[in-house]
This record gives sequence, C-alpha cells and structure tokens, in this order.
Amino acid sequence: MTAQTSARLAIYALRQAAIVSLLAGAAAMTLLVVAQRRIIYPLGYGGRPTPASPPGYSPIRVDTPSGRLLVWRHVGLPDRPVLLFMHGNASGIAGVAFVARPFVQAGWSVVAPEYPGYPGSPGSPSEGGLLDAARAGWRTAVAGRSPRDVLVMGNSIGSGPAIALAAETHPRGLAVVSGIAYLPQVVRMTFPFIPDVLVRDRFRNAENLARVSAPVLIVHGRSDAVVDVSQGRALAKAARVDLAETRGGHEIMARRDVQAMVLERFRD
Repeated sequence: MTAQTSARLAIYALRQAAIVSLLAGAAAMTLLVVAQRRIIYPLGYGGRPTPASPPGYSPIRVDTPSGRLLVWRHVGLPDRPVLLFMHGNASGIAGVAFVARPFVQAGWSVVAPEYPGYPGSPGSPSEGGLLDAARAGWRTAVAGRSPRDVLVMGNSIGSGPAIALAAETHPRGLAVVSGIAYLPQVVRMTFPFIPDVLVRDRFRNAENLARVSAPVLIVHGRSDAVVDVSQGRALAKAARVDLAETRGGHEIMARRDVQAMVLERFRD
C-alpha cells in the first residue's frame, strides 16, 4: 500500500467518524428536543396516584382550560393573609405542608394548586398549563378575600406562573425563591448544543416582572447548581430590588430561615 493510498484511507476514516459523530449528536439533540418537557417537568408524566392531602388541608377541584385541576387549601384566621404557593418542577404539591408550616403557624391561609399532568391533576404540563394552575389557585385564594390579602410565591419553575400571575393581578406581594429569569438560558447551561429557539416553554420571567406592581422579594442561593445565581440577579435587576442572596444551592426553599425571611417581609 502506497503512502498516498494510506493517506486517503485515513481521510476517509476521519470523515466517516465525523459523520457518525454528527449523526449521534443530531439524534441526541432530537431526543432532548422531543422529550424536553419530560425533563423539565419530571413528575408531569407517568400517571402517579393522587397524593393524600396533609392534615389541615382540604382538596378541591377547579375547572381550567387544562382540566379540573387539584388545589389544596388550608383555611387560617380570617384576619391573616393568604399564601398562594407555586412549587418547583420536581416536588409537586406534596411538599407544601413543610414549606408553608411557618405561615400556618402564624395563622395564614394557604392555597397550593397542582400543575397539569402532576399527581392528582389531568393533562400534561406546559408553560400555559402552569399559568392555568396559578389562575386556579388565585381564584381559590381571593374567594371572599381582597387581592391585597394574597402573597404569591413561586419556587424554581414555579417562579414562571407566579410572576405571570402577579403581573396580571394586584397581590399583596410576590416572593420568588430560586427563580428563573429566562428558561432557555437555564437549558443552555446544561445542554449547550440546544439552540434557544428549540426550547418550547420560554418563561420570560424577567420581562414579565416589569409589569408587576406589587412589592417583590427575590431570594437565591449563591451555590445553586440547577438555576445559576445569575438568574436570580437578572430577576432582581428587572424588579429593581436587591437580591437576597444566601448560602446554599437549589434546595433553599426547604430551609426555615428562608421561609421565615419571606414571612417576615410580607407579614404586615
């Protein structure tokens, strides 16, 4: 075999390897694009059973464009505010009793809607579906109450429907914990090869904050490896408030000091 022939074979092999790599990359990107909502909303598929409501909470059903969604409601003292809580993507409403315990102890009422497709609610999750859930929670929270009695709080992906809801209503306040400024940016941090245009749910939360007239609190963990603290800084900049930057990562919503920070900010 001549040197020229060997060189040609080597070039051919490299081309074939490049083609295989490109095809594998395209297949991986296609899979991620098609399955992205299953990644973003991990509890939104699979037909999990409806969770039992915790002590002190009652399950109700609210009609929405996404179906009859499950809403948990705790009725507190009539002269105390209402917490409307939008949970993160990996927790479901089962965690609301722990997150809201300081509020319940202070006499607050609590409303927690479940997202479409999540355990107890029909349909499948999407940006629009999460906003349907937020609106269902809002209608429940303001029944017999003033909008100024209701604090809207969103954690992680729940920051999207919480901010969008606060932009179209006039609540007591808006609290965002480990929130997202723009979802394609968060996706890009994990999957840098997926163009922003292919991310189906956008959650333009920083833009929506400009339409929120209520007092705003933004809290973010400086070591958050899921939603980088830069997202919290972008939200705080959009809301023209100082970021309450704290120790810890994406789990800070479960910390009592963070819960107490939100409660104290909006107690009066």
